[in-house]
Amino acid sequence: MSRIGDRSQETGVRRREGMREKARGFEDLIVWQKAHRFVIGIYSKSIFSSDS
Repeated sequence: MSRIGDRSQETGVRRREGMREKARGFEDLIVWQKAHRFVIGIYSKSIFSSDS
């Protein structure tokens, strides 16, 4: 159990059962995957923009 003032944060990726397995690298992190999709979407819209 943690005491008041202690903070613990586990890094992992979600599995189907709601359990987490240890992330092997940053690409396993859900936040990284979402940010990557977002950046790719913005980048592809700016590349294929008809304003160029």
